[in-house]
This record gives sequence, structure tokens and C-alpha cells, in this order.
Amino acid sequence: MTLHIEHKKNVIKIWLSMLVFFMVVLLGFANQVKAEEKIRAWVKRVTASGLSCFNKFLKMLDGWWDEITNYFIDRANSGFVEGLNNKIKVLKRRCYGIFNCEHLFQRIFLDLEGYRLFAG
Repeated sequence: MTLHIEHKKNVIKIWLSMLVFFMVVLLGFANQVKAEEKIRAWVKRVTASGLSCFNKFLKMLDGWWDEITNYFIDRANSGFVEGLNNKIKVLKRRCYGIFNCEHLFQRIFLDLEGYRLFAG
């Protein structure tokens, strides 16, 4: 019974450390080298804990290491483009049945710029 409780506490500590780690990663590291050091230290800590719940994540992290750590070079991401694509996909679903392309593009323009144009 005590082992089970200790295991749960260990899992909670690791999850919290993961959350804090990623908050720090997103907000903190000045360069790629520092980020790589911190991520490797965290991976060592998780691996040493013996928990298997992170195995899938660690495998993904290992497979995409260069792509993930390249983010810290200039912190560029595709968030704007992904958001725009999502808005257009939602709009296409809402406007099912609009056959005139001009009307579709008007609808896209209004959804993206309309509030700014017509807000008083």
C-alpha cells in the first residue's frame, strides 16, 4: 500500500516537473544550447524515475530533436498560419452551399477584417 502511494506521489512530481519545465522552455531559454542542456537534464530525470508513462513522449522528443530545438534559434513558429487555416476551414464548413467564389472570398474577408472595419 505504501509503495502504491509513493508511486503516485512520484508520478505527480514528474508531471508537475514536466509542466513547469515546458512553461520555462516556452518562456525562458535565451538560446538553443541552453535549451538543449535543460531538455537533456529533464529527460535524464524522467528516465531515472523509472516511470513508463513518458516513454511515448520521450521517443517522440528523440525523433524530432533537431526540429524542436531549432525553435530556440529565433523562436519562429507557424502559429499565425495554423490559426488562419483553421479559421478558413471553419468558415468553409459554415458556408457549405456557397457556390460563387466571390461570395466565399467576401465571407473570408469579413470574418478576418470585418470586426475591425465595422466596429464603432
